[in-house]
Amino acid sequence: MRQRVHRLFKPIRDVLRAHWDPIPGSPEDEYDSYVWGLIGRLERGEDDEAVARYLDQVVVDLMSLQAFHHRHLEIADKLRSVAAGVR
Repeated sequence: MRQRVHRLFKPIRDVLRAHWDPIPGSPEDEYDSYVWGLIGRLERGEDDEAVARYLDQVVVDLMSLQAFHHRHLEIADKLRSVAAGVR
């Protein structure tokens, strides 16, 4: 399981960079600290609603930006799909 968690890092990071990216033009590693929280939620089997709420919380509480929950639900679905493809 530990190896799978490490294999998930880059694909999850790539989804965040391509589909989330609330701070355009930020350094490539800007969201790395959130990747681990997402991996944990996905590995625990949390649903898309819980993953989207986590993204909402990050955007609002840590970045002082507006959250778009419906968009975060779409991203949660993408994250789950990517995670399902990693063995």
